[in-house]
This record gives sequence, structure tokens and C-alpha cells, in this order.
Amino acid sequence: MSSLIRARRGLAAIVFAVALLAGARAAAPQDESPASAFDQAILQAEKSLQEGRFAEAERLYGVAQGEGWLLLGTLQRLAGDPVRARASLGDGLAASPGNRRIRAETALTEVQNGEVASAEKIVRALLQEEPADLEALFALGRVELAASRPEEAAAAFAKLVAERPIPQTHMILGRTYSDFRLFARARDEWRAALALDPHLPRAHYELGMTALAQAGRAGLEEAVGEFEAELARAPDDPRSRLELGVALVELQRFEEALPALDAAARLGVRDTRLVAYRGRALLGTGHAPEAVAALQQALETGRAQGANAGGIRAMQLHLGQALRAAGRTDEAAAAFAEVARLSEQNTADERDQMATYMADAQAPPTAKGGPSLRELSPLAALPPAARAALLARVENALGQAYLNLGILKAQAGAFDAAAERLATAARLAPGLPQVQASLAIAYFNSRQFGKAVAPLVKARETSPEDPGLRRMLAIARLNTRAFAEAAALLRDDPQRESDASLQLAYVAALIKGGHAAEADPLLERLRTSAGPSPELSVLVGQSYAQQGHVESAIAALRDALAARPDVAEANATLGLLYLRQGRVAEAIVELETAVRLAPEDASLRAPLAQAYRKAGRTPPP
Repeated sequence: MSSLIRARRGLAAIVFAVALLAGARAAAPQDESPASAFDQAILQAEKSLQEGRFAEAERLYGVAQGEGWLLLGTLQRLAGDPVRARASLGDGLAASPGNRRIRAETALTEVQNGEVASAEKIVRALLQEEPADLEALFALGRVELAASRPEEAAAAFAKLVAERPIPQTHMILGRTYSDFRLFARARDEWRAALALDPHLPRAHYELGMTALAQAGRAGLEEAVGEFEAELARAPDDPRSRLELGVALVELQRFEEALPALDAAARLGVRDTRLVAYRGRALLGTGHAPEAVAALQQALETGRAQGANAGGIRAMQLHLGQALRAAGRTDEAAAAFAEVARLSEQNTADERDQMATYMADAQAPPTAKGGPSLRELSPLAALPPAARAALLARVENALGQAYLNLGILKAQAGAFDAAAERLATAARLAPGLPQVQASLAIAYFNSRQFGKAVAPLVKARETSPEDPGLRRMLAIARLNTRAFAEAAALLRDDPQRESDASLQLAYVAALIKGGHAAEADPLLERLRTSAGPSPELSVLVGQSYAQQGHVESAIAALRDALAARPDVAEANATLGLLYLRQGRVAEAIVELETAVRLAPEDASLRAPLAQAYRKAGRTPPP
């Protein structure tokens, strides 16, 4: 079929049009942000594209690719998905070979994935090239910590501090040490940060959280002092309000805890721990009915969000106490019975009670049991919801960049390169307008018909009445030997009767699908209206062969080859007929010719091997 489709390729061709979609531009923030380099590259590339400076647009899209993949890899790592992060960073290095920032980010991802030796190799190569590279120094410190070499880490971090002796450096290092549970070193860093800037945001908050992580209940009083110090600097800090309220509840200072928790709610905290601890504070201040409602809400949300077993049991216990205080004794008894059941199931290795409420949900996600990552990247300072929104925006904008690049390549006739870029666009942003159709067209024009089918099906879901997509899908089905589907797509095409190429494809689908008798009248009309052609002679020969008229079939196929010697399908059909007749030597000649003319057609290999075996020869590899 390859020669037929090559000759009639125009019947399904759809003209590419540059799709300068404005999604990335409209979504790009105007102020400086962690994504500003990426946004600027996209804006400049789109401007060049609109002005017809295609070479410059392609160069700028290349810059955007490196920045975009770096952003995606970092965001995916921060979300606790180092496998996807590694893949994104690999794409980034393919788009921007040797990019130092991508290599440093790859090292951090390898640390999170437990591949410390691989990370160390990357980092040491970076530092050999540039000893004062801040990102590489930071990554080296994390590698040393992951390898349980804290003194070596401290030496790397000391170089980082010498290069950047500012409070924020100590903050980052404090968080890093805390991630690896080196709490004494973390405190030293945060205190060093405060010594440089007594009003530094988040330093007292971090000290409070470290006191709790290191000492548990014994650290409650110290933590309260640190949270209060943070709030003296920033009264509207929602996380400090929440953690202060939680610590005060654990100290049973309920009257003080309730205003802190209420303030956290007003400041927008949406946290099951907030609801649960507020319920306990209400119970402690004598508001049992309100406590019941809060604890029931916390329990329902906690179960839906996958709270740990200890948290569920603790919430159930406090709900029982609130129900009893509210005089609802039967419901209280049922709640305590559930506590007993949960206690039997979950008695080993539980955390102390102040860490039970949604503790797993609050901790940053990690991989392979390793520490969560805090680092130099400003992305780490964004709340998880903001990072998720940025991830979606970058995926969409990067997908748009690959879509535009693919269309540029297609317009230049480089369909293989176009298909590669458009496949990436479809993977990043499958819902972009035109992406599925553009990918299908690129695959089709690069003769990758099997790969064209899936995007064509998806494109038709949004444009079911598009005749061009339907016809292209029919030809793709025909070339992938799905003859019944091809015939069904072409049968009711309103242009088939007046378009000889469509009629030819329909006849081919019928004959190859085993319906030669149905195709014969159409075939005869084609011979009358369109005149003789090699493709038509092949179909005539195949129709004769299917109906048992072997000599007539051979004559028609010979006619096709006489008109044009490079019709591989004529050779292939002749070879099969000769093989069935036992004319093995002639079959080998025809099948070898077909393979030479259409090396991509894997279906020819099996009959050629069969012919070789019948001739007593070893089949070719």
C-alpha cells in the first residue's frame, strides 16, 4: 500500500498554520518571580514569531525549553516526585546541553531519590569547572549530609557562607540541617541569621518548630516563646498563629489557645489540625456543643485526607470527651468503643500526641524515606498550592512553546523533527488547541501512520465533523491494515464519489479487507473515469487474486510494474502469488525487490523468509 499512499498523499493533507496561541503570554506575571526567566524567553520568542523572525524565534524557544524544564524538574522534586523530576531535567539537558543549573538541580534530585553517589559525581564535576558555584556548593553540602558526613557538609556550607554572608544563607542552611534532623546545627544557623538581622522573617518560627521536633513535649514552652517572638514581628503570620495555638492546647492553656487558633482561621489557614485543636480548645473552655461540631468536622476531613492512625484515634478520643461533656452519653460510649478498637489495631511505634493530627500531611513529601528538601531555589519558599499552580502554568506554556516549534519545523518540511516536538507538546499539555491535530499531521506526513492514529482519534473527539481529520484517519487506518475501520470512515464521505483519490482509498480498503466483490463495480468505474494508473492496476490484480483469477491478477500486476517499476506493492503481491504457486525462485526475486523498495514494511519479512526456507536457503537477518 505504500506506493499507493505516496502517490495519493495529497488526499489527506491539511495545511499547517502557525498557531500563535496567547495562553503563555496571558498567564505570565508582570512582576519578578521564580519563573521570570522562562516567561521572558517565551514572550520574546512569541514576539519574534509574530514578526516573522522564525530563526530568532526558534533560538529563543530553545532558551525557554531549558528554563521551563528546569522549573518543572525543581517543582516536581519539591512535590516529592523525583522520578518525574529526573525525566524533566533529562529533557532540559537535551534542550540545553551542559546547563550548569540543570545539572545542579539534577544532583539534588538524585539525593532525594537516594542516588547519592550519582549526585556526588555531578556536583564534583561542577565544582571542578567552577569552584565558587553557589548552587553546586549547596548541592555538595546536601550530598555530604545524605552520605552521613556532617563535617564535610559543614566545610562546603562554610564556603557558601563566605561567598554569600547574608542572613538568608543561614536560614537556608538551618532548614537543610533540620531536614537531616541535625537540630543543634540548625539552631546555630538560625541564631546566626538572627544575629545578622533580628527582624528576619521566619527565623523564630523555625526555631520553635525545631524545639518541637527535637524535644517533643519538653520543647513546648520554648516553642511558645519562639512563636510569640515571630508574631511580635509579624502579627498576621498564619502558620505561627496556628502552631502557637497548637502548642498552647498541648500545654492546656485553652483560654490563650482559642484566640490564636481563631486568628489562624481568619488568616486563611485551611488545616485539619486547626479544626481539631480548636475543638479541644473549645472543650477546654467549656463550650462542649461547639467542640463536638469541630471535632466531628476534623474527624471527617482527616479520614478523607488520609490522616495517620494515631491522629484518627486521638480525634476520636477527644470527640468522645466532648460528647460526654455535652450530655450525649450514648454517642460518647460509641466513640470510646471506637478508640478502644483503634488502640488494639495501632499500638506500636506511635508518635506523641501533639504530632498525631495530620502530621503526615503537614510534612513535605520525600522519596525513599529521605529528608525533604529546602534549598537555594526561591521555589522552595512558595506554598505547596502556589507551586502546584505554577507547575500547571509552566507545563501549559512549555507545551505551547513545543507546539509552535513543531509547527515551524512542519512548515519547513521537517516532519520527523516536527513530530518529535509536537509529541512533547501533547505530553505536556494534551488539551492545547491544535496540538493533537498538529501532531497527527506531522506523523502522517512523516509516514508514521501507526503513531498518527491516536492523536487523530483525540483530535476528532473535539472536531468530530472535520472531514480532513476523518480522511486522514482513514488513510492511517488503511496503512496500519485496519481495513474495516478505513472503509467505514470512507463509506459515507460526501466527497468520495467525486474525488478519485478518496474512491481509490475506499476501494483499497474493501479489497484488502476481503470484500473484492463489493469493490469490483467501484473499481470498474474508476478505470473508466480516472484512466489507467499503476495504483489502479495493483488493486485490480489484488481483486483478481482474492477471487481466484490468478493469471489475470499476475497480468494486472505486470501492467503496474511496466508503467512504473518502483511500485513495491505490485512486487509484494506478485511474490505472494508466486509463493502460493510454488514458483519459489520468482517469489524470492519479487519479495526481495519489494523489501528493497519499502524497507519500512515489516509485513514483507515473513513471506520472504518462508520463500528462502522453501528454497533451502537461510533467511536474511
